[in-house]
Amino acid sequence: MFFEVFLSLCKTRGISPTHAAEQIGISRGTVSNWRANYKAGYNVEPTTQVLQKIAKYFSVTVDYLIGNPLMSENHKSGNTLSFHDNTTGSLAENQVLTDHELLLIEAYRRLPEVQQTVDEILHIAELKDSLGL
Repeated sequence: MFFEVFLSLCKTRGISPTHAAEQIGISRGTVSNWRANYKAGYNVEPTTQVLQKIAKYFSVTVDYLIGNPLMSENHKSGNTLSFHDNTTGSLAENQVLTDHELLLIEAYRRLPEVQQTVDEILHIAELKDSLGL
């Protein structure tokens, strides 16, 4: 599963897996090992540290890389969010949502009975008013 996702991300970027590995700081031998294991029918996953480097490079989550179905659906194209950063006064665009943020969004969507409580805690009504929504 991992190598299949890695290949797909490389293809989307129009680069070879070897080129991506070089950009990320992974050896060619490592990519060759992943490829050989993949062809032999094994799903070899890199270390957490390497997965994090790959995820950062492709702007996806580690869960997406390893095929977590819940997170994969949400992050197929690297879900991003634009928001106003009150600390700097600037618009922070294309921020990749973290796995935790995606889980919170999914829980919010799937548990409508707690949406009201969450909205009250986060003062959603006031936020909508202040944004003119």
